Amino acid sequence: MAKILRNFILVLGALTMLYSCAPQSVFDETINFESLIWNRFSIIEMEVPVKANEKGYNFDVILHHNQDYAFDFISMNITFYMPGGGMRSRDYQFKLQDEQGNWL
Repeated sequence: MAKILRNFILVLGALTMLYSCAPQSVFDETINFESLIWNRFSIIEMEVPVKANEKGYNFDVILHHNQDYAFDFISMNITFYMPGGGMRSRDYQFKLQDEQGNWL
């Protein structure tokens, strides 16, 4: 019984450490498209409250799509406007299917 309790405590401790070290979100926003239609000229803007950080930040885009989407990729232009007036912009193309046609 003591061995089971010890193993349980070790597993619980490992899980606690794993989840406490996970990065925390600074910003999270979801945008839904009515009738699953989006006009490419409808620019999506988000104001992200980011404070100075020596380590920097990761920027993740999580895209949910349905299987009616006609392409195996999606193109996006992501532009960051800095508080000091600078701007960084880049075009991206994200694969949505693997080589066998399975959705990622």
